[in-house]
Amino acid sequence: KVSASGTVMSTGKLTASASGNTVEFQNSGTQNIKTPTSNTFHHLIISGADQKTMYSDLTINGNLTISSSLSCNNYDITLKGNWSNSNTFVPGTGTVTISGTGQQKINNILGETFYNLTINKSSGCFELVSGDVTVTDTLTMASGVIIASSFTVNLGTSVATPGYLSHTSGQIAGSFKRYITATGVQYLLPT
Repeated sequence: KVSASGTVMSTGKLTASASGNTVEFQNSGTQNIKTPTSNTFHHLIISGADQKTMYSDLTINGNLTISSSLSCNNYDITLKGNWSNSNTFVPGTGTVTISGTGQQKINNILGETFYNLTINKSSGCFELVSGDVTVTDTLTMASGVIIASSFTVNLGTSVATPGYLSHTSGQIAGSFKRYITATGVQYLLPT
């Protein structure tokens, strides 16, 4: 495990994708997320105080743990492990893609909000274990199952901003809420 409380390698390369590696950005102030080789971390922990900011698309082969504010800065995250957030996630216009092969869990008791969320799982499921999930722009279901448990998957935030569903395969097992903006139009509810 590498814990960084300052600037991480202003020169040189950070290689952090090997199985079991964990990189923690823990500065008590603002901090930039160093882009690793191939844009890939194994486990990534965001902690400390103030905001941590991404400056490239990232792939996380393991788990993402957020206990400080994380700004995507309009970049994308591909996650193959679990998502745990006890602070603030600022998605901007980025896309979070859930693409692991086993069961993946999302944990945020206050609920999690994504701009774009893509579910692309060839096996396993994506399970809400605490809190709702809201997608403000586009929910893309390429393959895989979302298990909502006792929570809700929300698409859009109002009739004025209803969100968009792109569905190829997969379903939501549990509660799914989406806004209807017109009558006489078919709306898919993949539950």
